[in-house]
Amino acid sequence: QQFRTCTDRMCDWHSILCHRVSGKGCLPFATHPTAAASMPQQVETSAVADPSKCTPILQALEERSVSQRPSHNPVIFKPDENALDVYNWLFSVFAPWGRPIKPILVPTTLVIAVAFLCAFATETDWLGGRWQLEVTARLSDSYSGLFVALSFLLVFRLNRAAVRYYEGRSAAGQMVVACRELASEACCCLAHDTVNRDDLCRWVVAFPVATRNYLRSSAGLESVSELAGVLPHEDLQALAQARRQPLFCIDRIRQKSLEGTRTNSCDSENIKAEGLGQLNHETEMLQLGMGAMERINGTPLPFAYVAHLRTFLLMYLLLMPFVFGKLWGWACPVAMTILSYGMLGIEAVSVSCERPFGWGSNHLPLDRLCDVVAEDVEQTLQTAQGSVGAQANAAVKTV
Repeated sequence: QQFRTCTDRMCDWHSILCHRVSGKGCLPFATHPTAAASMPQQVETSAVADPSKCTPILQALEERSVSQRPSHNPVIFKPDENALDVYNWLFSVFAPWGRPIKPILVPTTLVIAVAFLCAFATETDWLGGRWQLEVTARLSDSYSGLFVALSFLLVFRLNRAAVRYYEGRSAAGQMVVACRELASEACCCLAHDTVNRDDLCRWVVAFPVATRNYLRSSAGLESVSELAGVLPHEDLQALAQARRQPLFCIDRIRQKSLEGTRTNSCDSENIKAEGLGQLNHETEMLQLGMGAMERINGTPLPFAYVAHLRTFLLMYLLLMPFVFGKLWGWACPVAMTILSYGMLGIEAVSVSCERPFGWGSNHLPLDRLCDVVAEDVEQTLQTAQGSVGAQANAAVKTV
């Protein structure tokens, strides 16, 4: 009687473990009559729980394709601190990539045109005689003081843009970490229910893609083409049509967490509540990361500050040729080209970095972050299935 009870328990555990690994129930030589009677019902329940019959998640992640995704190639500069670094110096000084030239093209051209006008006026008689500009030349000493004040305004502008850039990167990193933790918690807390576990991991992979689309205002099936196979077609269409894609993913993650917890008949109520609480906590971390990026993307610097800085900066550069034109002569256009590019370039760099979630060459590589999350979730699922497989083999040897 004791041997029969022990055998019943081992066969029951073996049938549960084998069902977790393959979804086909226990092996024939280890099948107990009670387990064999319950196995067809378990397989049928799993089939009903996934009526779309989408690709298994590990296969979908291995076959995941980004060929239809619009390419984004940001300029990533990582200098080597222990090398001579000649190449990186030459690259950073002379490379045209990554420089915000278009935003300052019009004001720079205007300043250079005024500089040429002053050079012709002071060095030739084409404009009715050579201009002396004695009155404006007396302002040269005061202009140096204005340069210091303007420099402080530009430095503050650039500093705020850099802070926003690194805050955006920190929020994106928080999102990646939360996705890793959520997948790991799902493999632990929902090990008894592989259907809901895999479905939750599918939406974890979809969340960075949805966040990227929301920040870039992308919509339609093309924006989620890389999730084909990872999500069923119906869910893919629903995600593409959602007004706020990240919230749609959050709702599905919470739904799968609750459904997977309710099917847990192995653990006590306290353990189930603790597991659900951990899943909800990591889901909140996803929302916090997405909310931080949304705040940065939707809240640029106040218009009053930017308008005042640009007006002051443009007036300063346009009046400079009249102050130093007589002293510089034909070198005035060259000097003003360098000064206007340097000072207006700081403003352009600030604009390029303060909302780093778009398609610019200095924006964050959000596509790469989506790939990292997909790769990490795939590794977590492989580890979880390998662990369950090892437990199943150990149970078979014990039997």
